[in-house]
Amino acid sequence: PNPPAISPRHIPLKGLRLCCVDDHPANLDVIAYYATDWGMEVSTASTPAKGLALLQSAAQKGRPFDLAILDMEMPGMDGMTLARVLKNHAQLSTLPLVLLTSLGQRGDAQLARNSGFSGYLTKPIRKHVLEHCLRTVMGFHVPEDNQAVPPLVTRFSAKELGQHSTIRLLVADDHQVNQQLAVLLLERMGFRCDVVWNGHEAVEASLKHPYGLILMDCHMPEMDGYEATKKIRRREELYAQSLAKNISPFDTSDPPPHRIPIVALTANAMQGDKEKCLLAGMDDYLTKPLRPESLQAMLQTWLPTPKLVGLPNPSPNPPPTLPDSSSTDQFPFDRDMIAQWQNLGGPGLFGSMVKQFVEEALACVDSLESAIASNDEGKLAMAAHGLKGICRNMGATGLGEIASTIEGECRDQIPSTVVQSVASLRTVISNIACDERL
Repeated sequence: PNPPAISPRHIPLKGLRLCCVDDHPANLDVIAYYATDWGMEVSTASTPAKGLALLQSAAQKGRPFDLAILDMEMPGMDGMTLARVLKNHAQLSTLPLVLLTSLGQRGDAQLARNSGFSGYLTKPIRKHVLEHCLRTVMGFHVPEDNQAVPPLVTRFSAKELGQHSTIRLLVADDHQVNQQLAVLLLERMGFRCDVVWNGHEAVEASLKHPYGLILMDCHMPEMDGYEATKKIRRREELYAQSLAKNISPFDTSDPPPHRIPIVALTANAMQGDKEKCLLAGMDDYLTKPLRPESLQAMLQTWLPTPKLVGLPNPSPNPPPTLPDSSSTDQFPFDRDMIAQWQNLGGPGLFGSMVKQFVEEALACVDSLESAIASNDEGKLAMAAHGLKGICRNMGATGLGEIASTIEGECRDQIPSTVVQSVASLRTVISNIACDERL
């Protein structure tokens, strides 16, 4: 027989003790910032072993954690394995667990539940969804006479959050900085968002859900945005042809494809770029940095909605006092972009995103150096283009210009000046990581 249905109580988070285990410092910082804002007491661990030790120590001291958030992708032991260890631990077996993963695959939610998780969310981390998830998970864990097994709490449970539209959008970009900015802007406008990391994943996601619109980065690994758009358009054409012949070559469990508006996201603003996007089947074109006003105007053009939720008014708190950002050897971030990030997520968000930016920017520099060593102009141009995009979205205009110059100079060969430019980029980005003002 089916277990009896139960409903959660929405438990206030203030005063609860939260343990978060993730090998990415930026993710830990974002969660800690959110949880502190909700009045929670937060402790973090950067490895599964440290997380297990932290949870065991707290339980042995008589101050156990109320809840734990585990990342899925960690070296040595993934989140599901750690969950099974905890569920077999005498003192930790009843601890409510929430899993965070970068990209959910079909069947992962059931695997998470089987491993002992009460909640399952995909990144990037959305504050309102995480809060709803934690409150619901804790509500289900209030002791009850009813011993029914509670359902797994997922991001879909957040649809009851009344300010959000029923329109669901897809963001396709291979850099987390770009993803986070797009999601923050879209959610503030009232939309629900999914995120994928390359063109293959964008095509697959479009098969599973009839998105209202796709924001498609043009330059991604494995499959770029141009090719992904062509594949999506081809499927739409095949479906239209099948309707005309009264046959359906598609799995009836799939949502019937409509023509999804696809908007290009690119760091380029050169002549011919927009035409290339349109030729691939895209409908519109946005350049980085992504600005709220341009994004909102584009959505009003392509979405079947008479009114969008307005963006919040600028924060009454001024941006932090920073040195002049006119040169990259000083503070490299544009004041307007700092204000935009703070307006979207509060004063602590910009600092957290800078840490994520440094991690991704240094990865791009590693790719640049590898391309120089192998004399691979294509790989070097791709890495420079990616770096240019995240620099522009973060307001690091000077660094973005250096990356743009490198990209432009390496169409046919790699000039000797590029080596020094890449070395300068590494120095400046490394100095940002050590800047005490962040």
